[in-house]
Amino acid sequence: MNKERFPLSWPDGKPRTPEHRRERSRFRRPGYAWVGHSMSEAVDLITAEVRLLGGASSIVSSNVRLRVDGLPYSGQAQPKDQGAAIYFMLKGRPVVFACDKYNRVECNLFAIGKTIEATRAVERWGAASIEQSFRGFMALPEKASGPDPYELLGLKHGCTEDDLKAAYREAAKTFHPDVPVTGSYAKWQQIQDAHNLIAQNVTAALKGGQ
Repeated sequence: MNKERFPLSWPDGKPRTPEHRRERSRFRRPGYAWVGHSMSEAVDLITAEVRLLGGASSIVSSNVRLRVDGLPYSGQAQPKDQGAAIYFMLKGRPVVFACDKYNRVECNLFAIGKTIEATRAVERWGAASIEQSFRGFMALPEKASGPDPYELLGLKHGCTEDDLKAAYREAAKTFHPDVPVTGSYAKWQQIQDAHNLIAQNVTAALKGGQ
């Protein structure tokens, strides 16, 4: 499962909308006649919905460059490919939502957020479980790619929280985007994703040992 933030990592097997068929969205801010939602609002919606769902390690992927905090750098024009995808883990399984129906990245992201919101509501009505509702959005594990998170941080399975913190701090000295010469935005995103995944495993292990 390709999970790069930039450029867009489109999920395997999902058809693309031809560029000439992408349309202007009908999403509108409350109280406005035509102003659409911003990129930060779309990212906030997705973040909130994934959290309410119980998902973790979410990655927003598009052709818009995002800062480390997940918000876009300012002054960017719309890319030629306005598609967007969100990858996250749900109960230990990889999930991906993607949309390229609209002609703006933020609109496709907002559509993903509203889709997660609507799909999450299915379980509340009692007719289907989360697993049933999200079956069509499960990413294929056999398509997974990318470095092993433990190997990336130089850790062993079963490491402690202190081990993780030390490894994360050490990696920041080399790969944080603010570090001259060796700093790397792409590498730092991998480090963050690895840290988040291992942190979940450490927390689960602690709960299991109680």
